[in-house]
Amino acid sequence: MSTEELIIEIEQELEMDMKVYVHKDTLSLLMLPDDDMIDFADDEFWENEQEELEKNSENYIEVEKWDASHSFRIMESFAENISGNRILQAKLLDALENSKPFKNFRNILDRYEKYLQEWYSFRALKQREFVKKQLTALEIIH
Repeated sequence: MSTEELIIEIEQELEMDMKVYVHKDTLSLLMLPDDDMIDFADDEFWENEQEELEKNSENYIEVEKWDASHSFRIMESFAENISGNRILQAKLLDALENSKPFKNFRNILDRYEKYLQEWYSFRALKQREFVKKQLTALEIIH
């Protein structure tokens, strides 16, 4: 697996609210449901992964998911850089300044299919950059 493929796979798993662990030597991935996914976390399906992590925890590094403040900055950056639709840009920036910014941001984008797809691409790119930065800092990749 190439470095880029590794980063994309991690980004996709994080987007699905999975915890992702990278083996320090082999770069193999181990995924487990996030703690918020209680229904899946109790499932026997994850038993092998949990055992592997418990037995060999020193060989794995967890890739962190970005926090809410980082997510907010990504949404803000997207909104500030929208071109061709000043009305949408103003609505998104306004949504970020009011209560429930995450929900309102998404509700606005739901009405603009083209920009919603652009948002998904932008967010995925930023998530990959975030993952790559972590893996580089942890000396998993160079």
